[in-house]
Amino acid sequence: MKINLHIERIVLEGISIPSSQHQVLQTSMATSLIQMLADGGLSSRFVQDTSLRHISTTNSIQQDDANNLMHLGNKVAQSLYRGIGYD
Repeated sequence: MKINLHIERIVLEGISIPSSQHQVLQTSMATSLIQMLADGGLSSRFVQDTSLRHISTTNSIQQDDANNLMHLGNKVAQSLYRGIGYD
């Protein structure tokens, strides 16, 4: 199965990340999300072409996670995957 996923913007409220570190967070998140989709698949809701305006998550991420951008990227990917991942 081929999955095309485009994420235009991610909003992290209450966490400040220097613009010089955005790429580190983006790479970590993308790598983690790709692995989760490869391992667990995509929800059956998205078998057909689907476009979502937004995915809201209610999962909180601890502030200390912001100090480790690789860990933070993984946590963000987990939250996203809960919104699109296998049922």
